[in-house]
Amino acid sequence: FSSAFMANAADIPQVKVTVTDKQCEPMTITVNAGKTQFIIQNHSQKALEWEILKGVMVVEERENIAPGFSQKMTANLQPGEYDMTCGLLTNPKGKLIVKGEATADAAQSDALLSLGGAITAYKAYVMAETTQLVTDTKAFTDAIKAGDIEKAKALYAPTRQHYERIEPI
Repeated sequence: FSSAFMANAADIPQVKVTVTDKQCEPMTITVNAGKTQFIIQNHSQKALEWEILKGVMVVEERENIAPGFSQKMTANLQPGEYDMTCGLLTNPKGKLIVKGEATADAAQSDALLSLGGAITAYKAYVMAETTQLVTDTKAFTDAIKAGDIEKAKALYAPTRQHYERIEPI
């Protein structure tokens, strides 16, 4: 069993990506569809995460890579063009081009990626509820600090509804 596993692991192509304070090196990577192992080297001054994105969807990611360290990540990618995060979100994104034929997992991957719009809309909803919760909570606590208990009572229920909407998250 272990020799078969080692043979399969050895068959997975490896690609090195170095992340600096300003960008990825290289900024464009081309791989074949299927499994690829990425070796991410952090040559920046801060801990970082490296992500493969398809639109707004995170396809794969490796988090908490400390400065001066490397991490490995194996991704099973379908043909297409992806973005790579390169350290800080203000840094330019790199391009990952995956060539070849779609594998049997393509339909499942497409189904997951089609959720991107719904996920983006839900994230916007959660952010709006959170923002309103913070604003209304401040008004509520300000009323208590000012000794205006009647105002605080009136603000409690409408403020709490924002919490209730996002509480399961």
